[in-house]
Amino acid sequence: MKDMVKPPPHPADDSTAEEVPHDPLSDALQRVLLAHTQAQGSLARSLRSAGSDVDALEHLVVEPLGPTELAQRLGITPAATTLVVDRLVARGHARRRRDPHDGRRTVVDISDAGRRTVLEHVGPMLHRLDGLAQQLSEQETAAVLAYLTGAAEALRNLAGTTATAAREPD
Repeated sequence: MKDMVKPPPHPADDSTAEEVPHDPLSDALQRVLLAHTQAQGSLARSLRSAGSDVDALEHLVVEPLGPTELAQRLGITPAATTLVVDRLVARGHARRRRDPHDGRRTVVDISDAGRRTVLEHVGPMLHRLDGLAQQLSEQETAAVLAYLTGAAEALRNLAGTTATAAREPD
């Protein structure tokens, strides 16, 4: 059995697992991410759908995606993505259509009914968030945007690192 070797810290972050930063902003963001997970569960129950279906809808509400790209974003196989899309289409939450830019491709798009259903669920939260944002000064808004943009990039990097690590053999 191989000895367990602690991986070196990421070059851009010299903290170790034992020294995870506990900055108030990072703690608040962690609470937001946990609340998001709870909200996803609530939406899944409301839609009587699987969590992966809700994950897919979150991506499709932003933009139509090809099945391969959707699979990559969800971190699941193309076959599993086909099942997710089949369920969404059968329930009227999504539709398959030809890519308007490349007629050889199919894209998956949220349906009008799917968009309405999602917005019915998240609309009150979005209005509340807009109200909170309106209370911020321009300088505060710029600071929050900078932090959230950096946080999103850190999460995308983690997702890419995690996806790569999952594909690499031991």
